[in-house]
Amino acid sequence: MRERLSSLSVSEFEVNTDAKRRGGDTAPYLVKGKSPGAPVPSDGEWVEPTIPRSVEHSPRRVVCLSAESADWLWRIGAWDSVVGVTAFFAVPEGAEPKPRIGGFSTAQFDEIAGLEPDLIIAFSDVQAPLMTELMRRGFAVLGTNQRTLAEIEATLILLGRIVGHEPEAAHWLREFQKRLTPVEKVKMRPRVYFEEWNDPLVSGIAWVSELIEKII
Repeated sequence: MRERLSSLSVSEFEVNTDAKRRGGDTAPYLVKGKSPGAPVPSDGEWVEPTIPRSVEHSPRRVVCLSAESADWLWRIGAWDSVVGVTAFFAVPEGAEPKPRIGGFSTAQFDEIAGLEPDLIIAFSDVQAPLMTELMRRGFAVLGTNQRTLAEIEATLILLGRIVGHEPEAAHWLREFQKRLTPVEKVKMRPRVYFEEWNDPLVSGIAWVSELIEKII
């Protein structure tokens, strides 16, 4: 029987204010501005009682219906948790191949069920019908709809937290932001026309314009 995902915590640390009252272990302390596990100073610096975010409920069998989620999970070292991907994702050289379970607006529901995923990641309103059907079939589904660069960054961090790879996600996000540093000292900026699709005419969502403004 497929195990259900009981909960997903997206905060890096959960504040444990009543562990002592409940008779649990005394929570470690997080020094403000320092990483977890750092020694607690004795000079009176403010500290916050916390417990590390538990990853025991993180998904271990993930199906990616969109290429960007599959690529991100591969980059942050969570590829072992991926059990199925969209046909539009090119598996990196050296990475273990995964079953292809559909296109972008289509999905092989029976094949997905056979993979026994505990989380399915989808993207955009285009995949809304797929998400609806998958939820009707009892699957846990995460649907994202990022439209701007800021929303993309937030989504990448969210995915890292869900699969328990926050440090790796933060590292790759910094690299992402570094590569998007605006170009300086441009003598003349060209006028750009971007067409994503011709019928119906689609010019692209917000992040396309933001990207063009940064790099051209």
